[in-house]
Amino acid sequence: MAMTLARAQETHLAGDLDTAESGYLALLPTTAVEALHGLGVLRQQRGDLPAALTLIEVAHRLAPSARAAHNLAVVLARLGRTAEAIERTREAIALDADYVPARFGLAALLAASGARRDAAGVLIDFADQALRAGDTAVAREAAARVVTLDTDHPEMLWLANLLQMAGYEDDARRVLAIRLRAAPDDIGARL
Repeated sequence: MAMTLARAQETHLAGDLDTAESGYLALLPTTAVEALHGLGVLRQQRGDLPAALTLIEVAHRLAPSARAAHNLAVVLARLGRTAEAIERTREAIALDADYVPARFGLAALLAASGARRDAAGVLIDFADQALRAGDTAVAREAAARVVTLDTDHPEMLWLANLLQMAGYEDDARRVLAIRLRAAPDDIGARL
């Protein structure tokens, strides 16, 4: 039986909050959620960050998505609420581990907050996943961002080996250069 507004209201009044909530949500067309999200992004682009935050938050509550969580993180970061932005970006990744903007966004937020090594770890992990999935463009972009961070990480040798096996020797050399500056006696990196 399809939920009607009257039925949702009846279950609400009867105290069946879960059924009422499901009914109310089922009555909202997907386009309404997308419109709220789009308006939020538009407000963010115009610089009205409080309105953007509200609109995207409502859209995300109605239909959680990696894209909405990521856009919430963007707004929160612009508001200077970095810890919350990191949390939302992690939520976006939990919703869709392959959502590229969230992975790169998390690395950028971590780096901006001073956690450059953690940012490198996020990028190395993403490059590994991208190479395994055959997405060399994303893997190479992640590796380039690791190089830009110019910070050592325990998995640098792993990343360099992955890049070399994929045929990207120049990328591998740039990654190894960072490792060798940090640990010149690392035999694996020297080889």
